Amino acid sequence: MATDDSALRSWPGDANSADGPGRSAETGRLADRLASARLQYFVGRHEELALFRRALAGEPGAPMVIVLHGPGGMGKSALLQRFAAEARAAGRPVVGVDARTVELSPSAFEAATAEVFVRDNAVLLVDDFERYRDMEEWIRDRFLPRLPAGALVVVAGRHAPDPLWKADLAWSEVLQVVPVRELGPADSAALLTARGADPALHAALLRFAAGHPLALRLVAEAATHDNTATDEAFWAPLRTVVDRLLTHVVGRPPTPAHRRALEVCGHVADTTEELLRVALPDEDATELFAWLRQLSCMKSGPFGVCPYDVVRDALDSDFRWRDPERYKAMHRTIRRHLVERVRNAPEKEALRAAGEFNHIVSRAQWLREFQGGRDEPAVHEEPMRPEDVPALIELTRRVEGEHNARTVSYWLGRQPDAFHVHRRCATGELLGFMAWLRIDGLDDETRAADPVVAEAWELVSAITPRARANTSAWRGSWCTRSITTGPRGRGTRCVRGSSSRCCAPSTAPGPASSAPNPSSGHRC
Repeated sequence: MATDDSALRSWPGDANSADGPGRSAETGRLADRLASARLQYFVGRHEELALFRRALAGEPGAPMVIVLHGPGGMGKSALLQRFAAEARAAGRPVVGVDARTVELSPSAFEAATAEVFVRDNAVLLVDDFERYRDMEEWIRDRFLPRLPAGALVVVAGRHAPDPLWKADLAWSEVLQVVPVRELGPADSAALLTARGADPALHAALLRFAAGHPLALRLVAEAATHDNTATDEAFWAPLRTVVDRLLTHVVGRPPTPAHRRALEVCGHVADTTEELLRVALPDEDATELFAWLRQLSCMKSGPFGVCPYDVVRDALDSDFRWRDPERYKAMHRTIRRHLVERVRNAPEKEALRAAGEFNHIVSRAQWLREFQGGRDEPAVHEEPMRPEDVPALIELTRRVEGEHNARTVSYWLGRQPDAFHVHRRCATGELLGFMAWLRIDGLDDETRAADPVVAEAWELVSAITPRARANTSAWRGSWCTRSITTGPRGRGTRCVRGSSSRCCAPSTAPGPASSAPNPSSGHRC
């Protein structure tokens, strides 16, 4: 989408307009020309448009009420603007309500939507619906049921609707909830092109904006007029871009403690209450975590909450710029905590712990290359299945050669339970693997089969002989077919690690319990 959520503030040609739908952009109001420009810059949202068109045509099974939700700047208002144009083109009267300009009361809402009740086939579009949260029950239970059967309603807000909508089985037949997400790579590039951004900067701008429509529009504007970046691979926006993005998407934190919680979120991969207690020992971690969870710019996952990618980068960049010393202090605190997690995590959690550690040190370009782009398909990790063995050996042979294939085959025979595979979430395609090896001793056969592990064993043994009793190492390969596109793309990406968590028991004194190598990046 080419505009932010404030884009939809007029409804040219709607049922309430005295000018009517027939006035051209040349002779009509300025609002008409603005609406025309917004449609010109509109890109993507094919699934949402297809759903709306089915509902507009009254196809069987199509919803009568559509709820769009997503964080600020995701293009919900521009999508409503496009819906309005589609409805008018189909000959349907359009009634638009902007919660920013209508008093937040049932009587004001009734007055603003009166036209819907006198037209059998009106399309009601409500923007900034989150402002009506105190009225949501009244709208659901008392207002909407009174609409004519031919009406179509679309509401858009930052928050998902109250679960009670779905709890009523009757609503499940006429309601569809649609999360509005980031644009894909092709649509993002089309938006930059429409905004006149230099094609040479597209890859860097796309990497920063991560598909967020408002961020794309802001960086396109900034890159067109000025730029402070020196590295095209990691384009750095002007401070005004970061400021405007945070103001619109995140807003003003209610207290300094809430701001500090956001600063933590911007720095780490996933935020939990535990991490907040570590980073902010003098604050109420439970209350701060509950506040973070309800922010529309946050996503909840299996390991905590995290901001959308562009919001995370903006938060971290802003904090580092505002208060470099406090930023460094926070980083050191979190780093110490994550190092201890890597040292002490159970084997099933060790790889994820290493990934969390690597996230906070991932400013290095080589590590970002290793971690992959944000537009790459989602990947998940799971224990290896017996039927995966031939595929793992062949994958290693194709990417790393016959010698390493023999090494992998050796460990598959000795410690098959140590292997985890990485698969593409959508298709189950095998992309790579990781092995966490437990080493209790090395014989001549193992030394010949895997010189890398043998070298790691000797290194740890030189630090402390007691390490021989309980030493672990990982060895892995991420061998993926071409995922990256453009001039920086390559046929395969392969990173091979060894002894990245090769350490003595945590009770060993001195250097024996050394920190993990930062290169132990978790590909997933």
